Amino acid sequence: MKIALISVQYIGAITGGGGIHVVNLSRELAKQGFDVTVLCMGIDDLPEYEEIRVGEKKVYVYRFWTKDSRFLSNPFEGSKTDEIKRLEEFKALILDFLSENRIFDIVHLHGHFMVPSLARDLKEMNYPAKIITTFHAFESVSETLKGTSSKELYNYIIRKERDAISYSDVIILLSRSLIGDVLKIHGDILEKSKIRIIPNGIDPMLIHRKKSPEKIIALRNKIKSDYLLFNINRIDPSKKIEFILKSLPLVHEKIPEKKIFLLIAGKLEERNRVYRDKLIKISEQLMRDIPQLTIKITENISDEQKILYYDASDIFITASPIEPFGMTILESIVRGTPVAIVEAPGPREIFNIDFDLDSSFIETPAGVIAKFGNENEVISNLANAISYLLKNLSRFKERIKNYREEIISKYSWTAVVKMLSKIYREK
Repeated sequence: MKIALISVQYIGAITGGGGIHVVNLSRELAKQGFDVTVLCMGIDDLPEYEEIRVGEKKVYVYRFWTKDSRFLSNPFEGSKTDEIKRLEEFKALILDFLSENRIFDIVHLHGHFMVPSLARDLKEMNYPAKIITTFHAFESVSETLKGTSSKELYNYIIRKERDAISYSDVIILLSRSLIGDVLKIHGDILEKSKIRIIPNGIDPMLIHRKKSPEKIIALRNKIKSDYLLFNINRIDPSKKIEFILKSLPLVHEKIPEKKIFLLIAGKLEERNRVYRDKLIKISEQLMRDIPQLTIKITENISDEQKILYYDASDIFITASPIEPFGMTILESIVRGTPVAIVEAPGPREIFNIDFDLDSSFIETPAGVIAKFGNENEVISNLANAISYLLKNLSRFKERIKNYREEIISKYSWTAVVKMLSKIYREK
């Protein structure tokens, strides 16, 4: 069975979870005997064609350059208008390639709106493959929350999402929570029979990499604090990282004798530099006011650094209210680090929370989850959750050891591809 995975991001141009998803998916599919070709955007001086060996198998990679992508470090640089123009050009290149190569049994589209919208074009050209779309998120939802887009841009994104929903044979969502997003915006055209829920998989490196006690000790000695708190996200206003920062003075009030170090490791895109600068300004003021607090913001770290930060940290924190899945939460769990998070669709699904929280936070098998609300409520609830977790750290670290195996059994790439291969073979 010949499978084409289409993604803006792939090796050499990964800026977020969607790209990592496609990398790991391509490798696991090849391991399981599928003939896998990846069509992705070319960036800088990457090779136009590449064969990536996976054991005895290969993944075949074709890259396509837009007019400006040789001058970029990632495919989403510039304004939203720049991004869309670039994606439209990429989409046209992909269509040209597929029109000349009608050899695939499955075309699997990945992304938020532009690549998924290829479903319509492929159906209209009578492409012979089964068209499957994995929505990693819905751009329309993100743009609504940011509230910065013009009506024209918002409607354009809606149209592209609708092209995918209407013309794909199968629509894969990473979590049940995304169904609600689809229904709110596209309920009038949605065929529920098309939808399958298949979660993201945890990077095998996160599961299998052994901890390095020497590196952990060296990092902890370097920060010279009692507690190390870790957050990794895109540095983006939708992630509400400022809520974490603003919760720290309240955490300090509850454990004033302890020194706290917060490490924020973010994926930064050019458009979010203003937001990054806002976070730096808040951090500097907090450190001036409270000498026991240290806050460091670092950008675009390597996978090795990320794993070390998970391993060396006492807790992992995220305040994003829109997470449709929650990969960083799962990564933290498999590294044995308890989590303090705010309620969001993804975390609710991971921990099977189908009820309203009636207190500022509740315990989970992996840590604590804070009730969401307005900004002041979230900051207060998150502070309560963080301080409680720190005070009971040894108990939670012991509890998470058993929960880790349950998470791996549900979210390893082997488990994910087993589910996906059934969809590929469905008539």
